[in-house]
Amino acid sequence: MKLVLIVSLTIATPLVGLADWMLTVVQPPEPFVRMGVSAMNDDYIAGSVLADGEQFGKVAIWDRTSDAPVIIEPAGVEPNRASLRAIFGNTHVSAMWGDRQGGRVRAISESGSGDRAAIWNGTPESLVILHPNSGYASSTIQTMSSAQQAGFGVTFSGRQEALVWSGTPDSVISLHPTEDPNRFSSRIDAMTESNQGGDIVRSSDR
Repeated sequence: MKLVLIVSLTIATPLVGLADWMLTVVQPPEPFVRMGVSAMNDDYIAGSVLADGEQFGKVAIWDRTSDAPVIIEPAGVEPNRASLRAIFGNTHVSAMWGDRQGGRVRAISESGSGDRAAIWNGTPESLVILHPNSGYASSTIQTMSSAQQAGFGVTFSGRQEALVWSGTPDSVISLHPTEDPNRFSSRIDAMTESNQGGDIVRSSDR
């Protein structure tokens, strides 16, 4: 049986690397036999759960006052983009802000397959696909602020570009270098309300 380990760190003396820490083990409630954590904040935990007898896990969230996970795994056709006609699998939450979650869903559709950037608000029905309407084969959310989401998209030619959204597919902005863009790969992994951080790699450095 797999247990969830939640580690709380308080840096005591950063210069010498000392730290006080507390380990909390969360026992999976029935009918779940496995739980894993992929993102968290002060109020909520997000990750995956596997029920007894099932082959595949599902994405879930739970708050720190309850042991009962809430499944937010989407199912079937995503209603806001009927043209995609996607069946979802391999869903992943990688970022949280308050009671909202961000990450990706994997779409298997008439038009191909690939990760689709997505956000939730605690329920499967709240799913919003942020995948750009054109130009990208896949996308994912890596980090969030109160009003924006950021991560990266992969173009159909295979170039990875840093992207920022403001809650809708049409709001996407590429922060990828515009001068000789094919020489670079970029992504965003952290953000505040006004700044984004990540990396830009030249092709010769990879």
